[in-house]
Amino acid sequence: MSRAFLIFSGYNQRAVIAFCRVATKMNVPFHIIASSKDDTIFLTSYSLKVQAVRREKLLEIQDIEQCMDKVRSNVPDTNFVILPSSEFLNRFFLKHRAHFLSIGCELPLCEESLYIRISDKYSFGELCRNNNLKVPSEFNFSEGVNPPFVAKPKRYFSSKKTPSPYLILTEQDWDKFLETEIVEDFYLQEFVTGKSLYLLYFLSQKGNNVMYSQENLVQQAKGKSIVLAKSTDLHQKSIAMEYSDMLLREGFEGLIMIELKQSGNDFYMIEANPRLWGPSQLFVDAGVPIFEEFIRGQGFNIEGTTTEIKESVYFWHGGISEDERNGNKLAFHDFTPGNLDLQMDELLKNEVYNRNDTERIYHLEQ
Repeated sequence: MSRAFLIFSGYNQRAVIAFCRVATKMNVPFHIIASSKDDTIFLTSYSLKVQAVRREKLLEIQDIEQCMDKVRSNVPDTNFVILPSSEFLNRFFLKHRAHFLSIGCELPLCEESLYIRISDKYSFGELCRNNNLKVPSEFNFSEGVNPPFVAKPKRYFSSKKTPSPYLILTEQDWDKFLETEIVEDFYLQEFVTGKSLYLLYFLSQKGNNVMYSQENLVQQAKGKSIVLAKSTDLHQKSIAMEYSDMLLREGFEGLIMIELKQSGNDFYMIEANPRLWGPSQLFVDAGVPIFEEFIRGQGFNIEGTTTEIKESVYFWHGGISEDERNGNKLAFHDFTPGNLDLQMDELLKNEVYNRNDTERIYHLEQ
């Protein structure tokens, strides 16, 4: 039996594209199940890899199985490794892991209980505290907290399916939150100001670990997607090893991004994503073999990938256009709108979609 990656596109698409670029360069076989006929994957060079199209955007087991049957008929005698591209996808396949393994589909994720403990914001915060890693202070709803602060969902799934964090900057924000959300699903944290940083890892119990880091400069409103980021040296500091050592002790392996805020000399954990993350193109452009070691870890033989590591910049202009259309204002971290305007021409040369394989998406998003 041969092996190939099976990619569900349409969500976390910039990360999916970054992986497709690496897999193509390394001659690693992969096949795609599109989220719908409107999936932007059809606007890319990877459209020829699409073997099936889902009927439902929400993951439904019968629909997924029918898509997989189509893939197997097009690509017989193949076992598949499911790319852990999005949170909802990962939790769906973890829930049905034994079933999909029985039909030749592996899931490169840790055990479900550990995955949830890391992915859910509250439980990962507790794990960090227990390992003497700093987490923002928490408040009770009855304390009469004054803005700014953050209301975070305790778990990924709650009374209202998958709630998002709320950045409470004004009393009006707080009133809106109380009117629209079920408070028992949330907890309150101080709003930490300072540098916005990501620690980026592929971790393996076998020791083939790779780490890198980025500083986030511009972000969509309300804590949404990163628009501009650059390489930094946080992965060379002791804090990076403290997190990786903790995760490995817990039995974790795989891809993970940990978001931190730096306030003075202190680093505060904001959240962890044990899956692909949106600005993955940054470490790909930097020559950091996070995806390559992940691919090797799934049993694929690829040629040596020793490359010179260089600093890089990640830029997604479509995120700016999206916020403008929605009437939202970008968030700047140790950066200014003036800096963005001055650097725009140079940034566009490295825009995540402004490349030969995805230029149709780039033009669509403008």
